[in-house]
Parts: sequence; C-alpha cells; structure tokens
Amino acid sequence: MEELAERSRLAPSELVAPVAGQFKCRFLVSLADAWVLATGKVMNVPCLFAHREKELTSHLIAIRREVEVHFLDELL
Repeated sequence: MEELAERSRLAPSELVAPVAGQFKCRFLVSLADAWVLATGKVMNVPCLFAHREKELTSHLIAIRREVEVHFLDELL
C-alpha cells in the first residue's frame, strides 16, 4: 500500500473544482463525470469511463478537444 501511495499523485481540489463546474455547466454531464474530466484536464492525464452514458457521449467531440477520454470498450 505504501508503494502505491508513493507512486500516486493527488489532484488539488481547489484546482479541480472550478474546472469541474465549467464542465458541468457547459456539457450538462453528471457531477461525477465533470469531476473526472476536470481532474484529467488539471493533471494532464486521460479520463477513463466504464460506460458510454448518453449525457457524456452527446458532447464527446467537444469534450475531447479539451481532455483525452477513453471508454473501457475501446481498450478491451
């Protein structure tokens, strides 16, 4: 567990929260999805989603202009 903690980075919520709010307002996605997208954008890492939810996929082209997004079915 300690080894995993040493290799991990935490996204500061004071940086993620405003970006999550922007995603939430602009794309009408769930708060959880907005937080994942914002974390990906702030930390410059890809976002991975298990399911293709309608709210997210309907704005996917615009979202992918800002952050890298993948779904499990693309990786399996």
